[in-house]
Amino acid sequence: MKADDIHINGSQQYVERNDIVDFLKSHLNTFLYSQIDEKIQNRNKPDKIFNNNSDFWRHILNNECHPEQIIKLQKFHLTEWIPISPGLFYTEEAERGRKAAQRNALHHNKESFQSILKSS
Repeated sequence: MKADDIHINGSQQYVERNDIVDFLKSHLNTFLYSQIDEKIQNRNKPDKIFNNNSDFWRHILNNECHPEQIIKLQKFHLTEWIPISPGLFYTEEAERGRKAAQRNALHHNKESFQSILKSS
């Protein structure tokens, strides 16, 4: 009998530690395989569904999405165009810039805008 052998009371048999480890590995591997198989079967089921750009980019910019996540885009039109800075429009800085531009536009009338253009 080796130091790694285990005596099972009542059976009068010795079982090597490696036998137990192999037994557990094979059963756990079977269990994990069934879990993976279930995930593969549900691969078409989306983890998140988005109906508009704002919600989609808010989740992306807040790190609420993760790699290999299934995302369904409903009511979206996809094109071949690839933006240089995807999602930039939806950042807080971009929104502040749009609001500042809108405030400035409201303060200028057509004549003052034309005079600014002529002077530059």
